[in-house]
Amino acid sequence: TKDFRKMKIFFPDLAEQTKIANFLCSIDEKIALLNKQYGLLCQYKKGIMQKIFSQEVRFKDESGEEFPEWDFISAGKLFENSSNKKHKGDLPILAVTQENGVVNRDSINIDIKSSQESINSYKIIDKGDFVISLRSFQGGIEHSSLQGLCSPAYTVLKNVKPIIDGFYRFYLKKDSFIEELLFSYTHL
Repeated sequence: TKDFRKMKIFFPDLAEQTKIANFLCSIDEKIALLNKQYGLLCQYKKGIMQKIFSQEVRFKDESGEEFPEWDFISAGKLFENSSNKKHKGDLPILAVTQENGVVNRDSINIDIKSSQESINSYKIIDKGDFVISLRSFQGGIEHSSLQGLCSPAYTVLKNVKPIIDGFYRFYLKKDSFIEELLFSYTHL
């Protein structure tokens, strides 16, 4: 506290201090309101996703007609596990994150050094692939918009039929799907 007492700090006029404090408080209030709106939108999205994927809410085509009933097929007929390691180590190393999906590992604040021998065992992720991370499984299925390399600890899925990536980006993260996937992986 002795050092603190010796520090030089600004001391503007009390009226200006009031203006500054009020201004910054109003920004905090707006941030709090936006955070509340964000939370409500997240809840709405979660609820509407449940209704869409249970087919309680259905969309119509351009002519106003109902789309056909959804088919069920095994995931193996839609996706295949890819373990392609045919690379020269010249692609960027990617990380799979819960918050931001598949990103360049250099863009996150984790300093991981990988030997060239280790990198040689890494799998190729292509744009449009889905990646499962079982170590941090809280909905750990992410869609990649990047091409690069990932640790062999990840499961890389490539679609074998034409799909709309955006649809499966949401479908594969719905709670009931994650629970089923967790159950199947933990009971192998």
